[in-house]
Amino acid sequence: MSLSKQKILGVGITTNPKREILEFIQNYLLQSQKSKVLPRRQAGKSQKSAQKPLVITTPNPEQVVLAQKDIHFRELLNQADVAIPDGVGISLAAKFLNAKCQMSNAKWNMQRIAGVELMEDLVAIAAKRSIGIALIGGRTGVALKALECLRARYPG
Repeated sequence: MSLSKQKILGVGITTNPKREILEFIQNYLLQSQKSKVLPRRQAGKSQKSAQKPLVITTPNPEQVVLAQKDIHFRELLNQADVAIPDGVGISLAAKFLNAKCQMSNAKWNMQRIAGVELMEDLVAIAAKRSIGIALIGGRTGVALKALECLRARYPG
């Protein structure tokens, strides 16, 4: 299964519903686990096969505007495997573009997906499958507090 994207002001946004995005990510995780189990032979040496990391971004209207001025930032956003429409403004822009492009076959039916909601869904999946997660960023101690809350909510 592959995901679909449409560009809003040059930034690709994933148009699939959240259910399909979560299925795509779960399939990636299953493939990732399989590749860690099976060693790959290269030049007589056993070596674990490296899988490309899955990059997920959460573009919101402010980021799309910033991407108009900062080409490097826009390129980083567009390299993501999944770019969830995080923000009502992104969904409204999609509806506006859908009204303008009704004669074309473009699919602009993207629903807002809050980044924090997707992250909690992913943590629940990780807990069920005993997959480790990492939390990075925020002010001092924020990631640790988030980890404590997530551990309480999703044991495992």
